[in-house]
Amino acid sequence: MSFPYQYLLDLGTFEPYQDPILYDHEYKHRRKDLRFYQQLAQTLSKKQDSQLRILELGCGTGRLLVRLARDGHSIVGVDLAKPMLDYCAQKLKKLAKEKQANVKLIEADFCNLPLKRNQKFDLILCPFHSMMHLYNREQLEKFFGQVKKHLAP
Repeated sequence: MSFPYQYLLDLGTFEPYQDPILYDHEYKHRRKDLRFYQQLAQTLSKKQDSQLRILELGCGTGRLLVRLARDGHSIVGVDLAKPMLDYCAQKLKKLAKEKQANVKLIEADFCNLPLKRNQKFDLILCPFHSMMHLYNREQLEKFFGQVKKHLAP
């Protein structure tokens, strides 16, 4: 692929995630997806009769992660954009200490997760539009391989 194409691809891939305040402002009125994921977690939690272990891939500013943490779930949030994770960490500081203790943020590519092989999650989410940043079959296969490896039976 030619240089201009790669430049534009990189610009569209990374630039929107360098300003987390603008990102949250842009998406502040989109809430239907948040309610959907919270309801899904609540339903699964009732079925298991316990709070869930959740892996959120592409957690960004925590628009979903913070809500799920507030609901009492144990969450690992993964994102490649450090500014987004830093902003998420600031939001988490507003939660009660016991809720904060149940959250871990990791700066990583979700096609190559730095998790222990035996680390399993009851629910793995890649919400909103995070998967659109997987541009080819190889990336999608790695992504789904990671999901398969870490999803509890």
